[in-house]
Order: sequence, then C-alpha cells, then structure tokens
Amino acid sequence: MEKTLWQIYDDAQLAELDTLTADYKKFLDIDTEVKINPRSFVSERKCDPKSKRFLMATRFVYAKGLDLMMESFEEFCKQDDEWQLDIIGAGDLWNQIVADAKRRGIEDRMADGYHGSL
Repeated sequence: MEKTLWQIYDDAQLAELDTLTADYKKFLDIDTEVKINPRSFVSERKCDPKSKRFLMATRFVYAKGLDLMMESFEEFCKQDDEWQLDIIGAGDLWNQIVADAKRRGIEDRMADGYHGSL
C-alpha cells in the first residue's frame, strides 16, 4: 500500500521529533516528550483573500516602534486608498496610537482593533 502525502509528512515530523527529543537529553539532560499537532484548529470562518488589510499584533509599548509603524502606514496611505490597518494588543499606548492616527489623518483607515488583555 502506498503512503499518502500526509503520511509521508507525518513520518518526517516524527523523525524530526525523535531527533529533537534526543537533543534535549544529550545537551540539556532533560527527558522530554515533544508532540506536534499541526491540524489542531479548524475554523469554519475563512478569511477573504481579496481583503486589503494590514494586521499588527503587538504590545502597545514604546520599544515596539509603533510611531514608525504609524509613519510608514501614513506614507503608504498616500499611495493607496483601499488598505486598512488592524491593530490588536494590549498596553499603555493605545490612546496615543489613536491620537497619532488622528494627527496624521489616517484614523478612518484604522479598524477599531482589540486592545485589552490577550
């Protein structure tokens, strides 16, 4: 009986996991079992591949360079009028991001993203 493509993929994944488990033991002296389940989540809702949306998922903190992202999106908006920006995350700078978008005149291009505990 010939193997299907998925069976060949699964065999390769198992061989890789065996090597990974052996490496944990050899280099870290840790007995471990690694499991992989690449198909553990199936969504009934599918994305629209024609939608024109940027997604940024981040913490709203200074170190993430959100000012540079807003500046870049502002420049992009000068060349294109269809794309939207979705931002999800948590942190103290959400109100500053919204204010920056208004100052740059791009607030109508930002979706009301999720901002709270992730």
